[in-house]
Amino acid sequence: MRLSLLLSFLLLVKLGFAQPVKQPVSLSDPAFNIYFFKTSPPIIKGKIVNFTNNDLPALQVSYSLVEPMGQMQQEGTTAIKADGSFEVKLPYPFPYQQVWLSVGDYFYAGLYLNRGLNLTLDFAQLKKKNVQFNGKGVMYSGNDGALTAWMNNKVLYKRKDQLAIGSAIQALKPTQADYLSKLDSLSDLLKTVNQEYVKLNPAPFSWIPENERLSDYYHTLLWFWMPEHATPGLWDKIKSHKPKLVSNDAENFANALFNYAYYRKAEHNDAKFAELMGMPAADRLFLKSTARNLDENVQIQKSILSKIHTPWVKSVVENEQRLTLSKLSKLNEALKKSSDVSADSVIGTPVARFAFGATLSSVKGMKAAEFLGKFAQRFKGKAVVCDLWATWCAPCLGDMPYSAKLHTQAAGLPIEFVYLCTADGSTLERWKTKVIELKQPGTHIFIDKNLSSELMAMLGKGGYPSYFCLDQNSKISHKLNIAWMQSLTVQDLQKLVP
Repeated sequence: MRLSLLLSFLLLVKLGFAQPVKQPVSLSDPAFNIYFFKTSPPIIKGKIVNFTNNDLPALQVSYSLVEPMGQMQQEGTTAIKADGSFEVKLPYPFPYQQVWLSVGDYFYAGLYLNRGLNLTLDFAQLKKKNVQFNGKGVMYSGNDGALTAWMNNKVLYKRKDQLAIGSAIQALKPTQADYLSKLDSLSDLLKTVNQEYVKLNPAPFSWIPENERLSDYYHTLLWFWMPEHATPGLWDKIKSHKPKLVSNDAENFANALFNYAYYRKAEHNDAKFAELMGMPAADRLFLKSTARNLDENVQIQKSILSKIHTPWVKSVVENEQRLTLSKLSKLNEALKKSSDVSADSVIGTPVARFAFGATLSSVKGMKAAEFLGKFAQRFKGKAVVCDLWATWCAPCLGDMPYSAKLHTQAAGLPIEFVYLCTADGSTLERWKTKVIELKQPGTHIFIDKNLSSELMAMLGKGGYPSYFCLDQNSKISHKLNIAWMQSLTVQDLQKLVP
């Protein structure tokens, strides 16, 4: 009798996992408005255990929140307390929000937040072998612990196969005759891998891999196929897709959908766009029109507020507007503060000078406000084009030759080209070698991870490369907003020095 009851219970459990699970609402669903105002933003509660007194001072917790705004990721850091604990409080209650978090060079993973997550890291174990995604010394617990563990194990499942398929998709050329059939075949391979993982690891969140795969697939079509090809029925499928996460895949799709629908289908017309996408989908996508530059965002946010109607979107934009104005105020205050830096000196510790016109220095242990004060004083009376980059960032390196060309062309203008390279993921020697390889003229400063994170947050930047400009009065310029150096001309630079 007991055996029969036990078998019946196990069968019910198995059937329970096998049944379709009710999926959460999408940001584009009307029901999300209720969810947003009734749900508290989640918190990541971290705890580092088995550490020595010398371990914590050298550690930093860095994170990137994936968000539905135009700047897809918002970077930040958080302090580790003496007992090894730390917290990251998310600003909004977005469902299944992806957070990329690292602890020094010892741990890196994507976390998934709905209601809250506890993360425990055994530092003694991580010092033996660092961990990416999941492994020994890492424990996910709390409300979203099982979800985060399951998703990171999914990333590790047949990792080489997944990466190989992703590389093959990136290698496809939209001009080739069999592009769509090749893309479909490769995407189906990813679907098979996902299905295998789900079958081996049944869980209430087994719907996520397919939802994410479709987001990535449709994103690829919108960018590389749809602009030049008329495929009957495909647009309706794409438009009806609803990502249920706030993740890289989901937000890349939303960004591509906004650009294709607003600029191509609706021809820059707000009313046509609202009719095409419907509400609240159109309002949700209007968030994608926000920019990477703080000063530009002030005007864009005002424009968005004048045309949106969905309460949760309005609440987010109003809060982002307050944050933008606060960041601009703090930034300009920091730039006003002068320090005793002579015009011939460098900021930080001198490293080297090269015949191709490069001056190198490094900065460590300096706060962002102090650095910006020295920065403004050092280049007083000159306009500045500043590039925040990383040695491992391929788009950064790809933009450098265009910047070097502009540097030569603008030789007669009172403009300085400054390159702030993050130490995150790099070394002083690697940075110096890269500058030499590029033969990149200008002022180069190697800044530590803490300073780069502070500057990115203060400037409202979310990734590399990022750019900002100062006018000759050492104020953030409203006249030139740079997305890519390759798109600039000397005439554009002249806006900084009227």
